Amino acid sequence: MTDPENIKHNDDQKSLDLNIFHESIASGIMKGLWTTNKNDVIQYTNKGMEKIAGISSDKIIGTPVLKDFPKSTLKYFRPYYLKAKRNLRPILYDSIPVLTQAGRKSYQSGWLIPKIKDGSFDGMICTVDDITERKRIEKKLKKSEYKLKERVKELNCLYELSKLIEKSDISIEEVIEKALNLIPPAWQFPDITCARIIYGEKEFKTENFVKTKWVMSANILKGEKTVGALEVYYLKKMPKFDGSLFLKEEGHLINAFVEILGGFFERKKVELSIKRMNVELEQKIKERTKELIQSQKRYKELFNNMSSGVAVYEAIKNGEDFVFKDFNLAGERIDSIRKEDILGKKVTEIFSGVKEFGLFQIFQRVWKTGKPEHTPISQYKDNRIIGWRETYVYKLPSGEIVAVYNDITEIMVAQNKLKESEEKFRAITEQSLIGIAILQNDRFKYVNKQFADIYGYTPKEMINWEKFEYAKLVHLDDKEMVLEQAKKKQLGVPGVITQYQ
Repeated sequence: MTDPENIKHNDDQKSLDLNIFHESIASGIMKGLWTTNKNDVIQYTNKGMEKIAGISSDKIIGTPVLKDFPKSTLKYFRPYYLKAKRNLRPILYDSIPVLTQAGRKSYQSGWLIPKIKDGSFDGMICTVDDITERKRIEKKLKKSEYKLKERVKELNCLYELSKLIEKSDISIEEVIEKALNLIPPAWQFPDITCARIIYGEKEFKTENFVKTKWVMSANILKGEKTVGALEVYYLKKMPKFDGSLFLKEEGHLINAFVEILGGFFERKKVELSIKRMNVELEQKIKERTKELIQSQKRYKELFNNMSSGVAVYEAIKNGEDFVFKDFNLAGERIDSIRKEDILGKKVTEIFSGVKEFGLFQIFQRVWKTGKPEHTPISQYKDNRIIGWRETYVYKLPSGEIVAVYNDITEIMVAQNKLKESEEKFRAITEQSLIGIAILQNDRFKYVNKQFADIYGYTPKEMINWEKFEYAKLVHLDDKEMVLEQAKKKQLGVPGVITQYQ
């Protein structure tokens, strides 16, 4: 017969061997692991937990988890522990701030798994994953994403302003009133932002305007002369961002904003303003690209909503060709092609003129050197499309190259038409036998020789006259009527008398 004492000894030995086996598995787990008894006192920790806690197991074992854990930790951890204990079901805890026994601040996630014996709670198994580094990266990414969103708002503001001043039938007053409405949405706190534009002796304000001490401003210049100012106010004090109430980029934005307005007031050619905007947009793209590289993530929403075309390529056969990896919506619109039709295909297959255009060689240089390159304005054409392009190419840390480009075909066509129109106008007026003069802002903008000869002056003298000085050419009896009709004509009022005797 079998000796009962031997049976009990064998069972105890098997239980001991099994416990040793389980502990050896737990010790090999990279994540932290600790267990408690039914009295919620830690009775085991693995090596992963020692590393996370920063102290040895013998200093952890024997700790009552619901009493000796720091209060700042128990505030978040206790409810999870008690819920798992009460329901006798595993529960996930996530992103709990924990002050380790070594005094290190950390964030931890894991599972609380109740041990059950005879239907009752018999202790807890807790897995621990130190996610402190992940939380730090998430915080950094959120900050980077916030900055990118601010840059998009600023770009939209400048883009809408450029569209506004392109309208040929719009007055200065309309431009200022509509431009004011672009300001609050472009600042980081739109709901408490108001603005005022001072132009000459006039003031234009947003509906919610209140003058406060939290203000940033910039002068509006016409040439070197100050003709007004743009003021942006916060209605209440807001927390500082990177040490300043207003973002550094908002300072750049307000300066760009008044520069465009000044150019409009001075009646500079529209293409000059657009060119300046392209420089600013290119700089913003560089800034966003740098932030994208730092965060190691392409923000898809921004990618697809950019006004510029963007294509991402992967080099194949040691740079002998490049295949499409991504393509944004603006690129589809500019090049009249669908993204799904080109992904994975060679750029030389889709754009047969890319080598003749010179862009392919830039792709190869940027891919080899890693140095960004900017192409001058050039015309691209193949058997499918033709248009003027301006392109910026750079390399990602992944080895892919990115082409950011703008379609400026309409601008180039407009420039050529404007140049032709100016040449035709000048040829006609200079050869005309009748006097011709152009009045703008109550001053002569243009006077041909025939007109000047009629009154005994030179064209240069008349163009340099002050405002309303042209009235000395009008008979005294007609002066009031002529001045009134001229003012209406300049303001675009219908029904103006075009001739009189």
